[in-house]
Amino acid sequence: MARTRNLGNLTDLLSANTTTGIVSANTAPAQFDNSAQIPTTGWVTNALGNYRGMVAYTTNTALTAADVGKFVQTSGTVTLTLPDATTVATGSTITVYTGSTAGYVTTVTCPNGAMGGSGSNGTATVTIQAGVMNEFVAAGSGATATAWIVLGAGGAMALTSPGYQRLPSGLIIQWAQSACANATTTTTVFPLAFPTACLNVSGTGYQASGNQQAYVVINGKTATQFTWNAFLALGGSTPTLASTAAVQNWWIAVGY
Repeated sequence: MARTRNLGNLTDLLSANTTTGIVSANTAPAQFDNSAQIPTTGWVTNALGNYRGMVAYTTNTALTAADVGKFVQTSGTVTLTLPDATTVATGSTITVYTGSTAGYVTTVTCPNGAMGGSGSNGTATVTIQAGVMNEFVAAGSGATATAWIVLGAGGAMALTSPGYQRLPSGLIIQWAQSACANATTTTTVFPLAFPTACLNVSGTGYQASGNQQAYVVINGKTATQFTWNAFLALGGSTPTLASTAAVQNWWIAVGY
């Protein structure tokens, strides 16, 4: 008889239909809690991969631990500063999406220094163009390379001239226009040094005025720069080395 009463009391305590039972009265564990505490359904929903919420920023904002796990959308020209990686749990993720309206751009900066990952350009700043999304994952204070890792290549780009695009595979494509030196070999430094090697450089000679034909010959390349010569030829005559800035080299380079 006593055993029956105990089971009945236990049933009442665990009942989800009461507001005083152990389960229904349980408060949500702290974020990232990995203890044996009984979670609420809301805590479980967030832990299953759903965003904790969505927040929109239209002005420069310093993100905090409260933004971890959220979908952050920006509008306009906005600079977001990530939290110090030592103040959030390792693996903390913040997703940043720049609104799709033309001209919108988000600059994300890291207080811990250079960021890593496929979406990083190896600096403490990542630019996210309109309609593009990146994830920022905290690697923690014990990380050997960087405190924040950027996933997705959307932020690793500069759609300008000079400009570049870093692909998820690690391949980098960059481009620019460079003016030739005076009748001698020109050295052009890549706007973004390739981490490992430059695979190929191609150049096209451009002359803004006149009827001379412009040529560019690539002489050599490294991970940080390439050398080239510019030539001009008039009416089928023998090409000669061009004078200062007489020829522009419209070039594109590929590397990793």
